[in-house]
Amino acid sequence: MPFLAYPLALLGLATVPGLVAIYLLHRRFERREVTALFLWSALARAEQGGRRLERFRMPLLFLVELLALVALALAATDLRYLAGRGARPLVVVLDDSYSLRAVVGETSARDRGLAALRKEVDRYRPTSVRVILAGADPQVAVAAAPPVLALDQVEQRWRCLAPAGNLVAALSLAAEVGEPGAAVAVVTDHPPEEGMLVPGRRWLAVGLPAPNAAFIAARRSPLDGERDRCFLQVANPGRVPVRTSLTVTGDGQPLGLDRSLDLPPGGSEQVVFELPKAVDMVRAELAADALATDNQVLLLPPRPHRVRVVNAIADATLREQVDQALAASGLRDPAAGVPELVISDRSPGPAQAQRWTLEIRVPKESLPFTGPFVADWGHRLIQGLDFGGVVWAGQAGTEPEGQPVLMAGNTSLLEDLEAGGGHALRMYLDVSRSTISRTPNWPALFWNLLDWRAEHHPGFVETEVRMGQTARLLLPPIPPDVAAPAIRLEVPDGPARELAGQASGECAVAAGVPGVYSARVGDQTYRFACNALSPREGDLGDCRTAGLGADPTGGVLRRDYASGAWVCGLLACGLLFLHAFLLRPRVRS
Repeated sequence: MPFLAYPLALLGLATVPGLVAIYLLHRRFERREVTALFLWSALARAEQGGRRLERFRMPLLFLVELLALVALALAATDLRYLAGRGARPLVVVLDDSYSLRAVVGETSARDRGLAALRKEVDRYRPTSVRVILAGADPQVAVAAAPPVLALDQVEQRWRCLAPAGNLVAALSLAAEVGEPGAAVAVVTDHPPEEGMLVPGRRWLAVGLPAPNAAFIAARRSPLDGERDRCFLQVANPGRVPVRTSLTVTGDGQPLGLDRSLDLPPGGSEQVVFELPKAVDMVRAELAADALATDNQVLLLPPRPHRVRVVNAIADATLREQVDQALAASGLRDPAAGVPELVISDRSPGPAQAQRWTLEIRVPKESLPFTGPFVADWGHRLIQGLDFGGVVWAGQAGTEPEGQPVLMAGNTSLLEDLEAGGGHALRMYLDVSRSTISRTPNWPALFWNLLDWRAEHHPGFVETEVRMGQTARLLLPPIPPDVAAPAIRLEVPDGPARELAGQASGECAVAAGVPGVYSARVGDQTYRFACNALSPREGDLGDCRTAGLGADPTGGVLRRDYASGAWVCGLLACGLLFLHAFLLRPRVRS
């Protein structure tokens, strides 16, 4: 549709009332009686301005002068019109965050966004459409395609399940993949931030404000050998008070924790409870509101984090001190079974992926070292330790055979050898001449060891994952001459699929949809739960509906919109010539 580039030039139409006043306020001639009129017929009677108001008469000169003034004003506004449709491609950036799934009234923000996008494409009629999904990591969803085909693909691929919408990165990607001069349309549920609305960019906000209560944190962790502890946090990220209800079940049975929650704007409430380890799945739900995605969390049993340890140390004093440190760590599994860690003061045998070893060699002629110690502080075994003031009696001149972890000068005191997919740790220590066993470093050292070993249990490293993150699956050890088994992955929103086994011993699973994910490897099944826990996406108070950036400016104006000022200028010139012609002197013969 046509528009005015300089609308302030319409102030020039203020001259029209002046022109009308000139024709209204003209002089009235006095009445005189004469004997004949033939002496006056050759003279043209000209009306002059006066002070008396007369009935308005619309002579031809007035119409010419009025049209000339209007034409000159329109020429000054630089009237523009779209020169031709389909002259430019269009890049569409879609906010893929799950807040657009909020339903206010009878439609969701996503549905309103699809309708607004179709209307915009029909109005603009671009040559091609590219689509970028603005999730936490933006990606191109539709390459350059005809508008009809692109809109059909958008309806299938725009799911609004990302934990956040990174519009800044998406707009940068649009600038990279779009053709030079391409227009950009952004579809989201909130107005643009400062500096995001620039020439050539159309901003379609399709959100509606609504109250919403949301889970923002959920965790299940082991408490002791018989019970787990669960933590829930419910928040009201919006700007109006919210009243909701909380329901908690374990394996489908009520746990007696149901309650009503009154949450002030920006407030939250925490719920902590304990339950037996025998409970498999905990489900917590909030009352229905505008956004259902963050109204539920699932909690699965935590990953086993205890280690079966065999203490095969022959020296009674050293064995007792090691047992005390293992007990203090709280990570030793008393259950019988294949040992996962063997500690000995003699050769503990070869290390394997499921059988780590720690050999404590007692020097025959030990030499106490008081520092300074050279430590690999990035190594998992000594993180958080402080050897200041510690006396460590080791074997002088011992060179490391593996990765040195702690040294005194050129003497190795603690080292790590990777073998058979596991770790063979070696310590040179005479506890009778050392103080390390009488400091907090001693139990902390064994806690690091058991915690490090427990992290390598097969299964998902975390059983609770936020939506949008990646779950890390550690695979059971595979003999060198055996092919890696296939992984059957079951997801909440689709059919099961096969994943190829990884020689590295681990696999990454993207958690893109809330629910329970299950991976079957051989005869073992590992699970994790994905939950939507984003306070920012749960805040629907800033959602708005608006269409911004409609008027093109600058280079877009010159390239796509033709100027009609020259037509108005020519019209004004023609009217001025006509005006001069009507006022020409008339000569009678």
